[in-house]
Amino acid sequence: MSKVESVLTLFSLTDSTLRDEIILLRDATECQEVFKNIRRNLFPTSESKRVQDLCILKGVDSSVEYSLLRMEIGDLPIDPRAENVSWYDYLHPNNAKVQKFVKDVLHANNLRLAHKYDEWLSTQSSDVKQRLPTTQNIRDGYFGPDYTKFNVLLSVDV
Repeated sequence: MSKVESVLTLFSLTDSTLRDEIILLRDATECQEVFKNIRRNLFPTSESKRVQDLCILKGVDSSVEYSLLRMEIGDLPIDPRAENVSWYDYLHPNNAKVQKFVKDVLHANNLRLAHKYDEWLSTQSSDVKQRLPTTQNIRDGYFGPDYTKFNVLLSVDV
């Protein structure tokens, strides 16, 4: 008997309402979805951020590498991601920001040179200026250490 089966059996023996719900589960996929929802409810966002920071520190680059880290460390959750977040975006949080910035700001406004971006940014409203980095912010690592040069940003696939 699997761990899941054992847990469900124990629950069904202790609570008749849960027993009825368990009996109504149609298949393994539905059961997995139930456990996924339970994990999400029990796993706070702050813990997910801690795990994400650990993954970045350890250089974890994929879900497979995360599984290996989980075997090594032991107390990590099966899936620390928030709903609708891909493994790639979870393990590369700066990359998602970079792609959005390049697509929505640089490409959308045909900004190909750093000084042209600075000129464009200076003409924007104060709320836009507060949300977007200056070229100095970019050089200082706003998007992480791999994206400190404006021309590198322009080479990002979107």
